[in-house]
Amino acid sequence: MWHTAAVVDHSYADLSLAALYDSLNPWGPGDDFYLDLVMAAGSVLDVGCGTGRLLRGARAEGHG
Repeated sequence: MWHTAAVVDHSYADLSLAALYDSLNPWGPGDDFYLDLVMAAGSVLDVGCGTGRLLRGARAEGHG
């Protein structure tokens, strides 16, 4: 039987790093494109990729 240990990179849980990433990568035309897609969708599944900026923007624009 194989046993594997979970490998956790705790830097991905550091909210200050997400804020730093967002500050170094400002909102741009690509974000507008994806925001339009999200706003047109009835529901959205966020699989945890990224800092959450896109879905926070969608919520701020009124997406349920």
